[in-house]
Amino acid sequence: MSGTTPPGGVATTAAPPNPLMSPPPGGWIDPSKALLQQRAVLLVGPVTAFYILDLVALALRVWARRIKKVPWRLNDYAVFVAAIFGTGYFAICWLTVTRGGLGYPITEVAPSDRLVIRKAFFVAWLLQSWANSFVRLSILDFILQIFSRVKQFRFAIYFFEAAAVAYLVACTIAWLATCRPFRFNWELGADVPRHCGNLGLKFLLSAIFNLVLDVCILILPMPMLWTLPMSTRKKIAISLVFGLGIFVCFATAWRTYHVVKFSTPASQLNFTVTIVEDALWSGLEITLGIINACLPVIPPAVNRIFNIPFFRLINFPENRSPKDNKMLFGPAASSYYSRFPAWTRLISTKDESKTGASREVEYAVDIESESVHHIPMQDMGSTAKPTT
Repeated sequence: MSGTTPPGGVATTAAPPNPLMSPPPGGWIDPSKALLQQRAVLLVGPVTAFYILDLVALALRVWARRIKKVPWRLNDYAVFVAAIFGTGYFAICWLTVTRGGLGYPITEVAPSDRLVIRKAFFVAWLLQSWANSFVRLSILDFILQIFSRVKQFRFAIYFFEAAAVAYLVACTIAWLATCRPFRFNWELGADVPRHCGNLGLKFLLSAIFNLVLDVCILILPMPMLWTLPMSTRKKIAISLVFGLGIFVCFATAWRTYHVVKFSTPASQLNFTVTIVEDALWSGLEITLGIINACLPVIPPAVNRIFNIPFFRLINFPENRSPKDNKMLFGPAASSYYSRFPAWTRLISTKDESKTGASREVEYAVDIESESVHHIPMQDMGSTAKPTT
């Protein structure tokens, strides 16, 4: 019978079964036993590879700090906090694949497994916001460390640090307060817009602000960098290192496109498949950001292993006193250098033999961290003392 007749005598038609709640002929898949779908591999493969590169970059960063014997700063702690959140995101990607059936069509995934995916990525997107914000704070603090004596530039960095913190606070509040009741953050159905508003717009605005902030941080140090008293070759090398942030911007831009694509009703109805691209580029944004934050710091460690000339060119002076900072970037920079022939002879680029270039980079930090009257002369190829 297709319907029933109540006591009043009016027949009612039974509601058709929901195809998303009815198991397929072969039954629901068991994610713990099923093979990984191709789209699942598309997610966990690149995310795992770049997560390993993250660990390598962080290990080299710690080693570089030990080699240079400088204390840890905010940028070091911030990038490790970002790595902790990134580890959480990495674990969630594997959880949704091995326990949620990610990559399989939604009609083959049991409702309980779909719920695992929805809840997991609700947490994952929050972790992504925190990880990216701490990466930005790490990069901005490192830039501030180099150009700290330039007042206008310092205020610009403070502005972007405040913007990064404001973005983090806004995302956290939006994630936790948008949907009421709270369970609609991971529910799927026609009632979601009524309880949560336009979730797609929330994701899109977050992604756009992400992209704008990344682009601003990418170009922020470039004008100041080319005012430094160093060779053009070294300026180009350092610019290339900072410019690698373009890959982070690309990941953010591509993720923004997939956020828009994932927000369509059709994509939401098959989210176990369509969420993969958004999740992938969100993960790559975190890992690429951490690697980019570590690159300016790790040259001392890399040179111990490979002795690559390029990395000798991008050594950054990081333990300079405030007075030295002022002399390096201030109006009196040229007269400051002219007072010390040994210093100017050491960083001169007129005779850039391979050995000379190595000396320039090897002793730059030691000289900047000590008085110029105590320049280490041993092993420099000359036993002459600097004239005073």
